[in-house]
Amino acid sequence: MNRIILLILVCVFPMAINSCGSDDNSDGENYIEFNSHATETERKDKDKFFKTDSHSPLIPEQRATFTGLRYFSPSEDYYVNAAFEQIDKPDTIQMLTSKQNDKRFYLRYGVFTFPIGDSSYKLTAFKPLDQKTGTLFVPFKDVTNGKQSYGAGRYLDIEEDVGANEYTLDFNTAYNPYCAYNHMYSCPLVPAENILPVSIKAGEKKPVDE
Repeated sequence: MNRIILLILVCVFPMAINSCGSDDNSDGENYIEFNSHATETERKDKDKFFKTDSHSPLIPEQRATFTGLRYFSPSEDYYVNAAFEQIDKPDTIQMLTSKQNDKRFYLRYGVFTFPIGDSSYKLTAFKPLDQKTGTLFVPFKDVTNGKQSYGAGRYLDIEEDVGANEYTLDFNTAYNPYCAYNHMYSCPLVPAENILPVSIKAGEKKPVDE
């Protein structure tokens, strides 16, 4: 909502008419202009949490040498419009985790369809069984896994807009599960249907010592 307000304010000033009405100004430039500061702030806050908070996934020895999480540079290429189709009768699945004795049950809630480059892809959104509204959980893997990003995949959390059939997916906010940093944690594994045959060079990179 804030992004939309900012764009409207820019477009009402005469000096900005050309940039708002011309194809010369890409959505990517708008993304960087209006999101880079917020992204930088969020990443600094997360680094502070990992370094100093008692609830950090890092053990004390790790926190002592921690210098910050690693990220891809923010990119408009991975800020995409997605069609959303909610599943009429969501089925329940048991999502495997990194701990065999940890059972997690989710609803297959809906499917996002979105473009990356010239191709279209799909990701399934899940919700915990006891959650009626709130956040859509989208775990995914892509071609960067094990190379530039965490081998077991990454997650997106998307605020649900009840009844909406269009969303914006911002892969710049993709993050690693805690088990990427501490194997004591149990983390949901990415279902086969959410393995993308494309590189998503956005969001959090793999830890240095993975």
